[in-house]
Amino acid sequence: MAHWAFVSDVHGNYRALARAEQAARTRGADQFVVLGDLIGRGEPAACVAWARAHAALAVVGNRDLDHLALVDADAQAFLRALPTRAVAADFVVTHGDAKLDRALSTTDERRGFARAYAALAAVDRPLWFFGHSHHARVWRKRAADAPPELLLDSSLVLERGPGVRYLVNVGTTGRPLGGRGPASFTLYDSSRGYVERVLL
Repeated sequence: MAHWAFVSDVHGNYRALARAEQAARTRGADQFVVLGDLIGRGEPAACVAWARAHAALAVVGNRDLDHLALVDADAQAFLRALPTRAVAADFVVTHGDAKLDRALSTTDERRGFARAYAALAAVDRPLWFFGHSHHARVWRKRAADAPPELLLDSSLVLERGPGVRYLVNVGTTGRPLGGRGPASFTLYDSSRGYVERVLL
């Protein structure tokens, strides 16, 4: 079992990324996951170097591919080689952009996360972590035909049961947008089934 920290939508903000790392380690995190949009204005090279040194898992974001010219050829190769989806012991990660993964995207919220639920069921994983919208939220979906329940708590212990899936948007670590909440990252303690959003 591991204690995971998820960062997303850093957009070149290395200072925020470093603060997230320090806060996560203080809270016991021992594995880091990057959910895309690592580069942008600021210090993109430092952000890529951090991901290469620290990320146990990483997926590519749309802005990573849009802004490759901001980093050198070696960093470009690293970003291009990242998958659009990764699967761990009990969760799946994507960036959340439908152009990168149609099933596991933020746009699926409009369909009650029907595609996302099916994608999780296909690989028998109860959790999906993603970013892209810069808006941290968590939903629970108890069955394929059940409506997703928006959970308002900043931390929760996951309900384990047949068919129960959680959809966790971790928000943005480096570029908060108006009306979508402050910068943050998300912790997941797989041994306790505990998810917590941590504000920066």
